Amino acid sequence: MMDRDERLLSDYEKVKLLAQRSPYIHLERVTGNPPDEYLIRFTCKGIAKLEHEQPVWSEDHLVEIRLGPSYPDIAPDRTWKTPIFHPNISTNGNVCVGYEWARSRYLDDFLVFLAQMVRYEGTGLTFLTDQTPYRSEAYQWAKNNKHLFPVDKRPLIRDLGVRVLSNSYTSQIDNNDKIRVVGKTNLG
Repeated sequence: MMDRDERLLSDYEKVKLLAQRSPYIHLERVTGNPPDEYLIRFTCKGIAKLEHEQPVWSEDHLVEIRLGPSYPDIAPDRTWKTPIFHPNISTNGNVCVGYEWARSRYLDDFLVFLAQMVRYEGTGLTFLTDQTPYRSEAYQWAKNNKHLFPVDKRPLIRDLGVRVLSNSYTSQIDNNDKIRVVGKTNLG
């Protein structure tokens, strides 16, 4: 098993690669040696707020990620820094990810999940099964407006590629930005 410093360095390399491959996921600030705090900018289309029950669109979303001393056993701390209208993001920026964290999840995959939340797509729609969303008004609006999803249909990640998802699985990203497991690896 990799120690925390090795994991932080591995996460940093994976996040840099993701930022190179996505025109919508940007590293604004990275601090720590090894890196344990990130400011991430998503420039995909999302909803900043509603005005007269209509979405006010934004392509500027900031989230602060902190990898605490118990990471990766404990999920990253995350705080949304810009206005966003989403059932799983509170008005003060708390983010509910809607699934249990597992040590096998890497930070780059978590950032893809957050981008999908912004876009109301894929695994970012887990709130539709949640009976206790952070923002009930956003939940009700989303349930009534599913026909608008995803709100950004542009490819999230540029090209096809094979990468290691964890120490035991390899994935491939298809043309619809769906990550699919294509085989097991033997990385020890």
